[in-house]
Amino acid sequence: MFVTFEADENGNDESQPSKRHKSTLRACQPCRRRKVRCDGKQPCASCQWQRKPARCSYDGHTASIASSRAEPPKRRNRDVMRTLFPDVPSEILANRTREELIQMLSGSTQESAGLVKDVEPVEDDNHELDQLQPLPQDNVTSRDASERACSPDVEEAGVTDDVNALSMSVKHSTSYLGISSVIAVLRVIHTLDPSSRTSVKARHGHGATGDSAGSHKASSEKHIPQTPRAPSLWDEVPAINAYFEFVQPFLPLLEENTFRDTYLSRSRQDSRWSFLLNAVLCMGNVVLHDANDHTHEVYYQRVKGYLSVDMFESAHLETIQAVAVLTGTYLHYIQQPNLANFLMGGISRMATTLGLHRDYSEGLKSSRSSSALASIELRRQVWWCLLVMDCWNSNYLGRPTMGRIGPGHTTRIPENPISESQAITDLLQANIGYCKLSTRFENLLAERPILNARDRQNLDTEFAEWVMRSCVQIAPLGAQETPGIVVSRNIMRWRGFTSQIFIHRPVFLWYAMRKVSPARVPEDKRVSIIACRNFANQLIQNIQSTWHKPWPCQMAGWCATWQLYQATMVPLLSLFCDCAEPDVVQDSIKHVEVALSALTDLERWSPTAKRSHEVVSRLYEAGRAFHARELSRAAPGLEASSLASLDTPSTHDSVTMYEGFFVHDFMTDMDWDEDQARAMAGPCVELSFLDYWDVGQEANRTFD
Repeated sequence: MFVTFEADENGNDESQPSKRHKSTLRACQPCRRRKVRCDGKQPCASCQWQRKPARCSYDGHTASIASSRAEPPKRRNRDVMRTLFPDVPSEILANRTREELIQMLSGSTQESAGLVKDVEPVEDDNHELDQLQPLPQDNVTSRDASERACSPDVEEAGVTDDVNALSMSVKHSTSYLGISSVIAVLRVIHTLDPSSRTSVKARHGHGATGDSAGSHKASSEKHIPQTPRAPSLWDEVPAINAYFEFVQPFLPLLEENTFRDTYLSRSRQDSRWSFLLNAVLCMGNVVLHDANDHTHEVYYQRVKGYLSVDMFESAHLETIQAVAVLTGTYLHYIQQPNLANFLMGGISRMATTLGLHRDYSEGLKSSRSSSALASIELRRQVWWCLLVMDCWNSNYLGRPTMGRIGPGHTTRIPENPISESQAITDLLQANIGYCKLSTRFENLLAERPILNARDRQNLDTEFAEWVMRSCVQIAPLGAQETPGIVVSRNIMRWRGFTSQIFIHRPVFLWYAMRKVSPARVPEDKRVSIIACRNFANQLIQNIQSTWHKPWPCQMAGWCATWQLYQATMVPLLSLFCDCAEPDVVQDSIKHVEVALSALTDLERWSPTAKRSHEVVSRLYEAGRAFHARELSRAAPGLEASSLASLDTPSTHDSVTMYEGFFVHDFMTDMDWDEDQARAMAGPCVELSFLDYWDVGQEANRTFD
């Protein structure tokens, strides 16, 4: 048997195209050092963005390759098409005739105008914002995270997690934070004005004059940890009353009558009941006192004794309720959202083990006892509370939903109150509506940071309708409502406004990074930028006027502080990116001042209000100084008197008050590390990771 082959004279198969290795242009020396993508031009786009075109240079081998290599024809054709049709994707252009392309180019038909208007080039924009969500680092070089959490200044400020950029460990991202996080805004601010650390450092140096040893002593005295007083049995009943007054309307996880009867009878001493009781007493003491009281820490130490692997050996409803009290409220109060997120995943799986995700009421008959109906209604409430808490935890950190709501969840929405009032059930139903809407929004945001114009408009409208139609509106004067109901409504209304900010803030970040005038921004994005500012200003005003009603309490204080801190990032960013818009600048200054005033009032009712005030104050002063410099650069002949108001220290300046918190320049702590830079697909920007800043080492270096 013979087998014949047909081959060319070179021995290659003619049916297969010859493969030729195509070498690529090497990067310039700065791009090679930063390990980012280089377009091979002179100067390249990356060096131009870094404002260092003079440093863009190639070695001899790279230069010879660049000079001898002609630009590929496909790239030239693509550049020509992008120039002619900048806003129309290639899929639409592919099936057009020559006449149609000419008509689209001249804009003579309504069809072409509609295409150019409706199509939004979001792919490159999304890739730019992806760099604001860096890869978490797990190689902490200086100190372990637990050691940082126990440092005196961090402990005194009540900050044990770095997700809010309050703990000064802002350079290394130890956990994933999405585009909704505060750190994304801070990265853009530092990119716009890297020199802002100079002005902030000068102001800190001015306030820190004097004997360094004395300053160190004063700082040490201020950070002496407070020893919580030992609570007695007489303290438990007021704490339980406070829990059911303020926390139960917020998250109706418990059946009040059953809990009180079990507590008063003293019939149970098992670990599950002790775990649940101490969790209730822990959060009850928080809302019962102000931020200067630390009695809740005693109960938290007891609670931590039950948080072990043994807890997950078997599933129990009381275990889910106890952990849910911690993950939904207390752990966020003490600034440990990562721990809350971890535990939330565990009890969610435990809830599915108990079948809380399924509704078993189809087979109920009228003869079924009222206790059985109450048990089913309680299971519904617990399940939906878990979903609502998971929604709260993820949307502020920009994390995916992990399939929170899907067809496998058949549990009905609670309709009938058990032992609480109908108002609490109405609040839970409103929270469920928010959870469903926010989950859909988070899924879209995880897919692409900048939503298309239609999605932004639809979500904005739906959130606005939720605020208007649900029970979260401010009650009319004379309405008979308990304080807990009023506080819960206020917090839910603030969440609605915050979600509307999150819809549009990625567009605002894109606009700030592009450094373009508002006239060059597409109309739909300009609308989003304006909406972002308006919602932020509206939220600041709403929190400032309602957080203390019907009277100040920590349940409202710590929620108001966090959402006020989030909202204030928008006018702060405007001070850096809208220097040519005097109306925007003045409006931003006004609302930052309102936020600083509210944070001052919140210091007694939130453990992080002081630190939040410090961060906002420093960014505010840096933004005013940056705006003054930009005005001087744009109008060199401008009189100094016209700039005096911008250079004058703010009435809310608190540098000397917080020397122990920030012993070094805040913006210096956020300096970029070029060795860990990440490449950008387009010629817009390269962004990198924040390095870890050792609080103890910087403190010693400062005082030495």
